[in-house]
Amino acid sequence: MSDNPGRDSIEKGAVQIGFRGNQRGNRVEFEGKKAFLTDLQVRFLEEVLKAHPEPAPRSEIISAVWGNLAQINENAFDKSIPRLNRKLSLLGLAIKNEPSIGYRIVRLEELPLDDVGWEIDELFSEPSGDETGNPNAIKLSSTSAIDFSDSAHYSCPFLTRSELDRAIGSVEDRLEANLQELWVSGNDNMYVAKSLSAHILRLLREKRRVRLMGVDPESPAAEMLHRVDPRYDDEHPFKPEVNFVTNAVSEWHKAFPSTFEYRLLPILPALGFFITDPYLETRTVKIEIYSAKPWEPVRSRPHIVITNRMGNWGDFFVKQYENYWALGKSPFS
Repeated sequence: MSDNPGRDSIEKGAVQIGFRGNQRGNRVEFEGKKAFLTDLQVRFLEEVLKAHPEPAPRSEIISAVWGNLAQINENAFDKSIPRLNRKLSLLGLAIKNEPSIGYRIVRLEELPLDDVGWEIDELFSEPSGDETGNPNAIKLSSTSAIDFSDSAHYSCPFLTRSELDRAIGSVEDRLEANLQELWVSGNDNMYVAKSLSAHILRLLREKRRVRLMGVDPESPAAEMLHRVDPRYDDEHPFKPEVNFVTNAVSEWHKAFPSTFEYRLLPILPALGFFITDPYLETRTVKIEIYSAKPWEPVRSRPHIVITNRMGNWGDFFVKQYENYWALGKSPFS
């Protein structure tokens, strides 16, 4: 690879695309980093990579990505670049516009900050329509950005569980992108023990560190769950579910005692956590607010993703997990 930044600073073939069978399964890798793109974003990136190191003409990208949708593709094209660059930034890459010439893939540091093309308040909000230009497409919920005195833009959109998957990929995708460490918490962690067990075991076999934290079924906090969580009632008691999870993950602890940790809290936490690689720049910090029942008018707890441009809030919530972790105890010791 060339030492000089510019059109040859990314070797041909260095950016690898792997299709995994669904829209959120288009994994892109570059220098050990991973990101997941939509089908449309993959087609866009493939066209740019095909021309690399030369710029790809706008007309050729539009033809390859949107085909015959001439009546909407110009507008959709302009909206798609900041969305794609948000994903590519996880790899340290970006699509750069070379006016009157075309679009080229570059390292993020080669792109002037003003040309990145997205602000934090755009992170999960979608413009009218979707990437195909369909004006009737579903729009993600978002809040307005807050303009602080230092002119930094922050936004904390509340997302439902389904909107969360659309914004940052499914849980499986996030686990696939994990490089070093995973921190998860939940009240009972049944979903982790049942639906994600194969993925967690893969991480452990690859020597990733995993922390799992739940609520102690013998603590007063367990009784509170019946009052605030609509999933628990007399017919669906909390204690048997936690006991099931504890028995299941005890096998993980036996097989991977140095990399898997499990603790139970004596209190009912205010938040649920899903944090990948907490000490890396590519981390994902997702929190879930544990609201009381009934969940109305939105049938979901609110989820928030803390991005790297939200000041110190990412570090704040990583520390919050550590604070809760310090209060818990392992049932295996």
